[in-house]
Amino acid sequence: MKHVILTVAGTLMTVGSLSGCSLFTETSQSEGQVTHHAQAPAYVPISHVVTFAFDSATPEQDLSEFLKPHIDYMLLNNPDANIMLQGSADTNGSASYNYDLGLQRAKAVKSAFIDLGVSPARISVASTSFHNAGSRVQPRSVHINY
Repeated sequence: MKHVILTVAGTLMTVGSLSGCSLFTETSQSEGQVTHHAQAPAYVPISHVVTFAFDSATPEQDLSEFLKPHIDYMLLNNPDANIMLQGSADTNGSASYNYDLGLQRAKAVKSAFIDLGVSPARISVASTSFHNAGSRVQPRSVHINY
């Protein structure tokens, strides 16, 4: 599975994969070859990271405002898009506690998406258990992945 990376306003992000993603709607065939043409969505959300204070499952951002670009993207421009919310903690505390806290954080963001009109069936949640120095995941956060 290949991913397409875009830079928007200086932010590097993965937009989607070439298989099963509604962002890639245009294909062409010639002499047995299939070529996929990446099409940028009508609106690309800028931030994919919801942050949390230490030992808290309450987002630091006002999610009704923060998630608006994501809601527009999902409901108006990509009605078939699904998301994975990946919650994380940090290295303080036990692995079990941090896993549960990461999951609580992901569920808090999921609830906000649902309150703003996204079907629960389109949202998956996961926890990274804890943050480690080699991880690309920001500690004490939820990453929104399409």
